[in-house]
Amino acid sequence: AHGKRIAPLSAGERLSSANAARRNKRVELSRELLDALIAEPGTPSHIRSQAEHARSVTAAKQRDFATCADHLRVAYGKSGNLAVRDDLLKCLEKGGFYDEAIDMWVAKAKEAKKGRRGKGQRAHAHWEAVELAVRGGKYERARELVVAYEKDGKAHGAERAWLHPWLAYRTGDEVAAIAAFEAYEAKHRGTAKRARYFRAKLQLRQADPLVKERGRSSLRQLAAAEPFGYYGLMARSRLLDDGAEVPPAPKLAPVAEETDPPRRADAETTLDALVASHGAAWPSLVRARQLYVAGFNDEARRELRVTVQALLTRGKKAGGVRNEDILVGLGWKPNWKYPRVAPTKAGRKQLRDKDATEQLRQGLREIAFVLQEPHAYVKLSTSKEAPVRARWTLRAFRPAVEREARLRKIDPKHMWALMYTESRFRPHVVSPVGARGALQIMPWTAHQLAERLGETDSGHFFDTDRLFDIDTNAHLSAYYVAELLHKFHGQAPMAYASYNGGPSNVARWLAAKSQGPAPLELDAFIEEIPFSESYKYTKRVMEIHATYALLYEGELPRWTNAVDPAFEDNIHF
Repeated sequence: AHGKRIAPLSAGERLSSANAARRNKRVELSRELLDALIAEPGTPSHIRSQAEHARSVTAAKQRDFATCADHLRVAYGKSGNLAVRDDLLKCLEKGGFYDEAIDMWVAKAKEAKKGRRGKGQRAHAHWEAVELAVRGGKYERARELVVAYEKDGKAHGAERAWLHPWLAYRTGDEVAAIAAFEAYEAKHRGTAKRARYFRAKLQLRQADPLVKERGRSSLRQLAAAEPFGYYGLMARSRLLDDGAEVPPAPKLAPVAEETDPPRRADAETTLDALVASHGAAWPSLVRARQLYVAGFNDEARRELRVTVQALLTRGKKAGGVRNEDILVGLGWKPNWKYPRVAPTKAGRKQLRDKDATEQLRQGLREIAFVLQEPHAYVKLSTSKEAPVRARWTLRAFRPAVEREARLRKIDPKHMWALMYTESRFRPHVVSPVGARGALQIMPWTAHQLAERLGETDSGHFFDTDRLFDIDTNAHLSAYYVAELLHKFHGQAPMAYASYNGGPSNVARWLAAKSQGPAPLELDAFIEEIPFSESYKYTKRVMEIHATYALLYEGELPRWTNAVDPAFEDNIHF
């Protein structure tokens, strides 16, 4: 009734409010509510214990890993709960408390009983400790733990085979590392390339002239065999560092449209010709021309994509990742399948005419370049026009990318290399985890970037669908890349790894790996990236960036192997 006072929230309701605040990314409010709840003497003990655990989760979201670990140590000591232990181990690792985390696994190994089951438990604990030690840059300890593991365990054969030469290298035992890398090359043909690179690099810095020359020879072979591959490019850079002769760079030229781009008038002329000869059979082509002439470029592009898909698939089911190339709103559907686009009956008849089909392909290819549909342009291209590497190394969406790169004072090649790796230049792609657009930005990341730039929408929100607009996508991505480069003092590989794996993770890895007896080197850092996807991703973006450098600047890059281990505190997401 009117005038009644509202009863205060119960302790359970306050706990629920704090958890809801955290789920909605309001971690500061969540921490404030939890601190107050824990501090009150009247809070029931079962609510207090839940609040303390919730505060550890909130503290982790705030990157306050010391508080997170403090709470979870107590909780694990009381309960021995395995889920709590796993949360504690995560907090310890993210906070850089590697020794304590390793000690927990070693203690677990010591607790294992005799017998077959205890042997398996001991081996499991030792292997977890090995992986933690490597991630934490504790190489001497990792070497000891591998020996301890091998007393009980026989699994992880491929990983152990690599760790023996790798840990010898990382602990400074270069002579032993060279011999072990050579043995690895002989036994593991599929992954021998990386062992050959590191073996040759180490040989290059030995005093014996014959050993040095063997290293040079191996590096030259790598650089010549894989001029665009990560290890080939690294080998080339090590030879240049040594002042040695390097193999000539491969010959590669941009596609003709990059050096002499067709203009809007050319596209209109081509569209007119295509509509005149093919319009009756391809109504989407007629619509594309009408929309383009009227200035509705986005709508014209969509009709162009409809035409291209019908041409390339012949009406069969298309494949690929989730996208909104054809239908708006598909990115939000819980159950999704690729829309099928079929030619008309007259269109199918034309497809049986090779000359007509070739004329249509060539015309659509030119229009795709002018309308900034790079993915369609590449798919419509053949080896007659350019080699596959040149076709896929386009300066896609050049006006937007170069404008934003210039604004942020970054090299636009970073953005093109990322764009190729992320989406193959498709602005309407939606990843399985929800990243959107040509440069694949997560909605929450986009919100935070827009918030920092003062560019959120009305009501302090960010419309996720704006990420399909290349101008918005390039704008936010260029700002993000600039912040990542600033964080890691211009070191592009660290920025690439952060774009995929997160800057907080990369900063943690960098801090851990730089504690060794010798200066950290770039090739070693990249080789130890613990996230498999980020490891492959970083190397791939570096390869693509090198290809852009050769195509548009005339030479392959020289990658310094020195690492600046310091980093800024400017961005964490």
